[in-house]
Amino acid sequence: IIGDIINSDTINDIKSVSEEKGIDILINNAGIYLNQPFLETSMNDFRKVIETNFMSVVFVTHTLFPILKSKESGLIININSLAGKNGSDGETAYCASKHALRGFSSAIQYDATRYGIRVIDIFFGALQTEMTKDRENQEKLISTKDAAKSIFMLSNSYKTMRITEIDYNRKIY
Repeated sequence: IIGDIINSDTINDIKSVSEEKGIDILINNAGIYLNQPFLETSMNDFRKVIETNFMSVVFVTHTLFPILKSKESGLIININSLAGKNGSDGETAYCASKHALRGFSSAIQYDATRYGIRVIDIFFGALQTEMTKDRENQEKLISTKDAAKSIFMLSNSYKTMRITEIDYNRKIY
């Protein structure tokens, strides 16, 4: 499905496919990055970051949760950022959106657990993506391949444990 993740038509398309094909794992991974001091950030830009990084997760999860609930199983993985645990200079909108995602992930666990659904909030450090392509020391960033492997591992394991958060940081040496 190709579309704008904060558009209700796109979300309805996701729901239709999920109802038709089924869903076991929901991975919320939409995100945009804004590196700009708070007072230089327009409220329109701030809103766009919050809508994309946080509200899209709420909308998609709210739409697909009933499907997982009816199965009494499933996994919701929210791809977060270490910026969701700490503030960063020039990243007010981004950090705020990721902190909101952390709160949502923590709170929805109570609803999810009642229906056999696991929720994991994964906090990655800087990944080698389009958002970070201009950063120095690319070799120290987390590869998307390593990130995908860790997500796959979590999705296939630990069904009798309650893992709620995982932190992955980049190389620091």
